[in-house]
Amino acid sequence: MKAFCMKCRKETEIKEAQVVRMKNGNHGTKGLCCSCGAKVFKVGKQ
Repeated sequence: MKAFCMKCRKETEIKEAQVVRMKNGNHGTKGLCCSCGAKVFKVGKQ
C-alpha cells in the first residue's frame, strides 16, 4: 500500500502499516515511510 510522505514529497510504500479508527468513526491506515522513516497516514481501510 502507498501513501504520500510530506518529508520526501513523493508517494512511498507504508512500512509497519496498521489500521486505526479516527475520532469521526472512519478508518485510516498509519505507518512509516520506507525511504526516510517519517510517519505517514492514509484515510481509508486498505
